[in-house]
This record gives sequence, C-alpha cells and structure tokens, in this order.
Amino acid sequence: MAGNRPIAGSGPIVLIDGNNVEITCGFTSFWSYFDGERHDFIEDLNLALWKSLLERVTKHGVQWYMMGEFMSRLMVDIGAYSEEFYQLMNSIKKTLDPNMIVSRGKFNFWGDK
Repeated sequence: MAGNRPIAGSGPIVLIDGNNVEITCGFTSFWSYFDGERHDFIEDLNLALWKSLLERVTKHGVQWYMMGEFMSRLMVDIGAYSEEFYQLMNSIKKTLDPNMIVSRGKFNFWGDK
C-alpha cells in the first residue's frame, strides 16, 4: 500500500418530474478502514453526509427509481410519501407478501419480528 487513504465515490441517478432527464449527484468519501485500523467516526460521518444529500435532493421533488434498503427506508423516514400513499403501499405489500418474506425491511415494512 502506498500510504494513501482509499476513497470511494458514488452518486445516485434520478428522474426529475417524470421526464427522462437524469442528473448525477454525490460525493467522494474516505473509507473507514485506514492504516490497519477501522475508524467508526469516518463511517458515521459518511452516512450522515449521504443522508443529508439524499434528503435535500428528495425534498426538491426527485423521485428515485432504484431504491435499495437504505434509500427506501430514508424515503419513509423523511416523510417523502403522503400517509395515504404509504398506507396503499403497505396494503399492497400485505396482500402480495403477507409473511413479509420478500425484501423484508424495505420501506420500513418489517412485519412481525
């Protein structure tokens, strides 16, 4: 190893207002493992920065078309969906997957633990 800190860069791609216009936003962060040690504060900082960025972009009207566990939960946590729409999603989930087997936890649909 050359002594340099490894970095990771990423940016979500989003659709804007139902149009096929795509933008990329993101930042480059340092990995929490460096110089043979794990530094949890770096991972915590990276997570806080990502949440802040994604929340700001979402609140400006972006709808994400690819959502993994992290983004789907964040959308619920920041109130991106109206209560009526969230309840509709919940009822569809309960109808199609009553045992909460598929993608458990996405959109904070946990079922019984």
